[in-house]
Amino acid sequence: MRGLLVCLLLLVGVAGAQDDHGFLEFHFVRAGLPVPEYTIYLDQGGGGKYSAESAGVPSANKYSVAGAVGGGKTRQAVELTVNMRERVFRLAQATNGLSHCDAHRKGIADTGAKTLRFHEAWKTAADGSFTTYTCTYNYSEDKAVVELTNVFQGMAATLDMGRKMERDQKYDRLALDGDMTTLSEMVKDGQAVGLASIGGTLRGLADDAAVLERVRVQAGKLVEFGVGEK
Repeated sequence: MRGLLVCLLLLVGVAGAQDDHGFLEFHFVRAGLPVPEYTIYLDQGGGGKYSAESAGVPSANKYSVAGAVGGGKTRQAVELTVNMRERVFRLAQATNGLSHCDAHRKGIADTGAKTLRFHEAWKTAADGSFTTYTCTYNYSEDKAVVELTNVFQGMAATLDMGRKMERDQKYDRLALDGDMTTLSEMVKDGQAVGLASIGGTLRGLADDAAVLERVRVQAGKLVEFGVGEK
């Protein structure tokens, strides 16, 4: 009986280890920006979340009833294609445990405090615990860290634009033309990442007969792009 109990405990331990996913977290802080602080969390097994504290900026339309854009707390789900998620975690592994994350160079302009936290579920220590790496930096010369930073900042910018589009669809439809132009340019320049996260917003615009036709057409194209994003 005792032997059976030990076997069951061992099986539970193995199952727990298999269920433990790696995760990657990016935290950004820089005062003076419309969104001065945010965190993006990604689970390697799927799913993710974005949380932010937004200062808010005045609407570009002085007649808009929406008031300040983006103020208050924001909580959103983050959705990525399988290819994009795999790319992000490959980059995390390429950082070599964030061992050269911060360049420690003086005289570099303040671009915001960035913290990467990477949990490797498949890499265990001698005591059976999992390994988590953390690094806070302003500037990095590690190529993988730089690319990861760009990817996370691109995710945040995409989510911010998605929220603006949702507000403009309700309160300022004419502004959507400029929104769509901006987002399309971001995609072209590689500055928009994770379009799947705003797929619902884009599909809503594509199906909305009350907005300009060119906005609807471009929204449909971006939905298709987001589905195959790598």
